[in-house]
Amino acid sequence: MIRFVTETGSTNTDLASELRAGMAVPEGEWLVADRQVSGRGRQGRAWFDGYGNFMGSTVVHLSPRDPNPATLALVAGVAAYEAVSGVLADPSLLKLKWPNDLLLRNAKLAGILLEPEGNAVLLRMGVKLA
Repeated sequence: MIRFVTETGSTNTDLASELRAGMAVPEGEWLVADRQVSGRGRQGRAWFDGYGNFMGSTVVHLSPRDPNPATLALVAGVAAYEAVSGVLADPSLLKLKWPNDLLLRNAKLAGILLEPEGNAVLLRMGVKLA
């Protein structure tokens, strides 16, 4: 399931608010925005969204059997790498930089951010498409 909004402050903030309000947010449902006016990256850095790029967040509900939540950054990075490399004429130009960046020709193409929220982890991804 993918929910689209035209504009929001932050897709992560929206999902966190829904979880705090007790709303049922299904695992794997994405909230995607055309514009984010208050997006942020690692360590609270501002994230310029640039209209036409991908900005989305999803929720992973944790259970005691799950591996350490920090491993989700690598899982998401590999998934993004595989998705993007499949449409590139020369996939060798793409690199996954630990812990959360996808580089194309050594320039940042995508960023991944994990944030804990109660018994869940919010996973946010931004991909420069425009």
